[in-house]
Amino acid sequence: MAMRGLLLRSTRPGLTHSGTEGAPRPRVRGRGRPVSRCVALVLVAAAIVSLLAGCGGPKSIAGNSPEATAQGFVDAMAAGDYDLAATGFDYEQYARGANPDWDAFAPQQRKEIVDRLQEVKASELQALSGMLSGGAQVGSAQTQGTQATVPVTAGATTMQLHMIQQDEQWYIQRIQEGAGG
Repeated sequence: MAMRGLLLRSTRPGLTHSGTEGAPRPRVRGRGRPVSRCVALVLVAAAIVSLLAGCGGPKSIAGNSPEATAQGFVDAMAAGDYDLAATGFDYEQYARGANPDWDAFAPQQRKEIVDRLQEVKASELQALSGMLSGGAQVGSAQTQGTQATVPVTAGATTMQLHMIQQDEQWYIQRIQEGAGG
């Protein structure tokens, strides 16, 4: 009696072979692409994408010089990205001055306050967008220690960005509109 064409089934999923010589061998770990290997590759790819997305952290226009922060502000405003433009302001210093017990607040509560201040600032900046239309130019900073003032001119409008240096980054404290250069 010939054994050709007889199919033997294993109790393990994915393992089938015929009883004849030269028949396909059962899958062995590392050969072919078993489902678990594909799933692992998808999970690794997802982890890499997550890490890359998180590497930048929260994006900010705060730069390592007053002019860099001012240019980031002008570029974000020109692009209509008011949320990004709002990242260059020093909210913690403002909140600390407005709340004498700032350091007693829980870190999550401080973060929520800063996030809310940033949202409000983004709305305020949207109202300034018309002032910076027409190719704003960033002037040279006047720096005294950790304080700086940078003129920004757009057409006939000039404003001063008053800044402070915190942790080697320059943040905008306030904008003085209509100030001469």
